[in-house]
Amino acid sequence: MSDAIRQSGTIELVDRKELKISGVEDMYSFDDISVCMKTSNGQLCVEGEGLRICDLSLQNGLVAVSGRIDGFYFVDCQEKKKRGLFGRKS
Repeated sequence: MSDAIRQSGTIELVDRKELKISGVEDMYSFDDISVCMKTSNGQLCVEGEGLRICDLSLQNGLVAVSGRIDGFYFVDCQEKKKRGLFGRKS
Protein backbone atom coordinates (compact mmCIF):
# COMPACT_ATOMS: atom_id res chain seq x y z
CA MET A 1 0.00 0.00 0.00
CA SER A 2 1.35 3.42 -0.87
CA ASP A 3 2.21 5.98 1.82
CA ALA A 4 -0.28 8.49 0.40
CA ILE A 5 -3.17 6.08 0.98
CA ARG A 6 -1.94 5.03 4.45
CA GLN A 7 -1.67 8.64 5.66
CA SER A 8 -5.35 9.45 5.26
CA GLY A 9 -7.72 8.49 8.06
CA THR A 10 -11.47 8.28 8.40
CA ILE A 11 -13.90 7.47 11.18
CA GLU A 12 -17.41 6.21 10.43
CA LEU A 13 -19.92 5.72 13.26
CA VAL A 14 -23.16 3.85 12.55
CA ASP A 15 -25.99 4.07 15.14
CA ARG A 16 -23.49 4.15 18.04
CA LYS A 17 -23.09 0.40 17.49
CA GLU A 18 -20.36 0.12 14.88
CA LEU A 19 -17.22 2.22 14.39
CA LYS A 20 -15.03 1.83 11.31
CA ILE A 21 -11.60 3.47 11.39
CA SER A 22 -9.00 3.76 8.63
CA GLY A 23 -5.44 5.02 8.93
CA VAL A 24 -4.68 2.75 11.91
CA GLU A 25 -0.99 2.03 12.38
CA ASP A 26 -0.89 0.06 15.66
CA MET A 27 -3.11 -1.17 18.51
CA TYR A 28 -2.12 -0.14 22.05
CA SER A 29 -4.77 -1.82 24.19
CA PHE A 30 -8.32 -3.11 24.08
CA ASP A 31 -10.93 -4.60 26.37
CA ASP A 32 -14.72 -4.48 26.63
CA ILE A 33 -14.80 -0.81 27.75
CA SER A 34 -11.97 0.84 25.78
CA VAL A 35 -9.91 0.47 22.63
CA CYS A 36 -6.76 2.58 22.09
CA MET A 37 -4.79 2.73 18.87
CA LYS A 38 -2.22 4.75 16.97
CA THR A 39 -3.58 6.34 13.81
CA SER A 40 -2.08 8.56 11.13
CA ASN A 41 -3.74 11.49 12.95
CA GLY A 42 -2.59 10.62 16.49
CA GLN A 43 -3.58 8.31 19.33
CA LEU A 44 -7.30 7.48 19.24
CA CYS A 45 -9.27 6.05 22.18
CA VAL A 46 -12.77 4.59 21.91
CA GLU A 47 -14.92 4.14 25.03
CA GLY A 48 -18.15 2.25 25.59
CA GLU A 49 -19.59 -1.04 26.82
CA GLY A 50 -19.39 -4.51 25.36
CA LEU A 51 -16.77 -3.38 22.85
CA ARG A 52 -15.18 -5.93 20.60
CA ILE A 53 -12.94 -5.74 17.58
CA CYS A 54 -14.83 -7.17 14.60
CA ASP A 55 -12.19 -6.54 11.98
CA LEU A 56 -8.49 -5.80 12.36
CA SER A 57 -6.13 -5.33 9.44
CA LEU A 58 -3.08 -3.29 10.42
CA GLN A 59 -1.55 -4.06 7.03
CA ASN A 60 -4.45 -2.16 5.42
CA GLY A 61 -4.85 0.27 8.32
CA LEU A 62 -8.44 -0.75 9.06
CA VAL A 63 -10.22 -1.50 12.34
CA ALA A 64 -13.91 -2.10 13.05
CA VAL A 65 -15.25 -1.93 16.61
CA SER A 66 -18.75 -2.97 17.66
CA GLY A 67 -20.70 -2.60 20.91
CA ARG A 68 -22.23 0.46 22.58
CA ILE A 69 -19.97 3.35 21.55
CA ASP A 70 -20.11 6.11 24.20
CA GLY A 71 -17.39 8.26 22.66
CA PHE A 72 -14.02 8.52 20.98
CA TYR A 73 -11.28 11.08 21.25
CA PHE A 74 -7.74 11.86 20.15
CA VAL A 75 -5.00 12.13 22.76
CA ASP A 76 -2.61 14.96 21.91
CA CYS A 77 0.85 14.01 23.19
CA GLN A 78 2.56 16.80 21.20
CA GLU A 79 1.17 19.58 23.42
CA LYS A 80 3.35 18.62 26.37
CA LYS A 81 6.47 18.36 24.22
CA LYS A 82 5.99 21.80 22.63
CA ARG A 83 5.77 23.81 25.85
CA GLY A 84 9.38 23.61 27.02
CA LEU A 85 10.82 26.22 29.34
CA PHE A 86 9.23 29.30 27.75
CA GLY A 87 5.88 27.67 27.00
CA ARG A 88 4.91 26.98 30.62
CA LYS A 89 1.73 28.53 31.96
CA SER A 90 1.98 30.73 35.05
